[in-house]
Amino acid sequence: MITENLTDQEKELIEKVAEDGTSVGNVTLIRELKWPESQFWDVRNKLLEKGLLRTGRGRGGSVRRIVAATSQSGSQAGGSVILPSEIVRLNEEAKIAQSSESALYNPVAGVLREKWTKDYRVDDFVLDITAKQGRRDTGGTWSRPDIVMVSVGTLPFVPGKHLDVITFEIKPSTQLDVTSVYEALAHLRAATRAFVFLHVTADMRNDAESALENIFEECNRHGIGLIVAEIPADYSTWDLRVEAIRRETDPVRLNDFIAQQLSFDSKQKIQKWCR
Repeated sequence: MITENLTDQEKELIEKVAEDGTSVGNVTLIRELKWPESQFWDVRNKLLEKGLLRTGRGRGGSVRRIVAATSQSGSQAGGSVILPSEIVRLNEEAKIAQSSESALYNPVAGVLREKWTKDYRVDDFVLDITAKQGRRDTGGTWSRPDIVMVSVGTLPFVPGKHLDVITFEIKPSTQLDVTSVYEALAHLRAATRAFVFLHVTADMRNDAESALENIFEECNRHGIGLIVAEIPADYSTWDLRVEAIRRETDPVRLNDFIAQQLSFDSKQKIQKWCR
């Protein structure tokens, strides 16, 4: 468990919560810590904001730890520029590993950072490959998108800053069915927009047309964005079939989603936006 940047009280509280993800009641914690209730709620909520605890059921409510990953590939906020030679390599890997979803994450993330954000006029953003979190507990079935982008912006005639949390569910050519739409729909419990990204090579486009039509209809019905790409690392092959509809999401769920899903660096940058 990472305890950097924790106060003594935060460390004291989290040590009372089992490392294996077993929940413990708030009432029990208050009794064991012998703190005033106001102090307990303040410290507990800070741990929730840092993504180290999540709430649960039970009389008086409960909390449990976010179980640490057994294997984790880090993703960097903002990311680095992918060189042309790297794009070529990623193209070839994606073609060879058409059945591999994980082979698509890096090329898709690279295009989102370098091309998609410019097309959508997104200036300040963080982007994490959230699928690469090992066995880390992030909230249950379909709670973890493959890629998450968080952006903040202002509009010339609308006051205030506007935060967008956009999820991307990535599927290879061997997994073309409407399940991907329902996965993306589940993400909207805690995001503002959701996309399904499908890798469909040129030589299988005709065979995939029926499946694509079914996915298109479900995306259109639920307001889920749909992108179909022939070469994931080449933005010129990305075909936006359905634009994602923006939702007004419950701020608490939005906050908890960011705390649980994103990297430390990404959360630090988002906190600076909110100041």
